[in-house]
Amino acid sequence: AIFAGSDLIAQLWLFWLAPLVGGVLGGLLYRNVFGGEEDDVDGDAPVVAAHLVESNLTGHDSHGVVRVPEYLAAMASGVIVAGAPFEVTRSSESTALIDGGWNFGQVTARRATRLAIELARATGVGVVSGRRVAHVGRLGAYAEQAVDAGFVGIVMSSGAPLVVAHGGAVPRLSTNPLAIGVPTADRDA
Repeated sequence: AIFAGSDLIAQLWLFWLAPLVGGVLGGLLYRNVFGGEEDDVDGDAPVVAAHLVESNLTGHDSHGVVRVPEYLAAMASGVIVAGAPFEVTRSSESTALIDGGWNFGQVTARRATRLAIELARATGVGVVSGRRVAHVGRLGAYAEQAVDAGFVGIVMSSGAPLVVAHGGAVPRLSTNPLAIGVPTADRDA
């Protein structure tokens, strides 16, 4: 649908300019910040760059490119180990425990979601839990990954203590983010 007035500007941004800007910015992040090679479309750098840009484009700026300085500092200090292998340490027909090796969380979470989808295709349910996983970014991306494959996606994460409990003085609780995606006949519904 074509919108009138100020909605036309929003439509131009959303459908034509934002993907273009996102693609250019993602390419710059990919090559110049995360060290991606021009032909490395399946590597870790494009996954992280695309996730950050997509987070901004979907309105989740707190999980977008603003994270680049934090991630660079984490790489420099060894908190994030770029390129660390993804390892399944235990598994059953429908469950798996993975070790992310402190690679970028976006890379590990995407692979873990792919594994959960494979398990669900085989048994009807796929549950994957992870350890040594760095900041995964916007959880909704992984719920959407499951939905795109035709599955319900329920994604949860723990994190550092950022929340002060009622009556407390010191943060002791994580924000415990949660994302749920459910396939529908009309994805834009």
